[in-house]
Amino acid sequence: MERKRFEQFWRNPEGYRPVTGEGFLDVEKRAVSFLSRSTAEYEIESVLIVSHAIFLKVLLSKIR
Repeated sequence: MERKRFEQFWRNPEGYRPVTGEGFLDVEKRAVSFLSRSTAEYEIESVLIVSHAIFLKVLLSKIR
């Protein structure tokens, strides 16, 4: 990632839009959708979720 885009990301991660891939708000929308579907489908105490760091951090921010 070029320096300017790297700096843009760290100054405003929510507003950053990568050239390819998802922006932060896209990941947040997907994580919230996943959380809603998962809690409706699974009525157990523990679920293991394996994903990348940003997705997991968004999930944690929504359940705390």
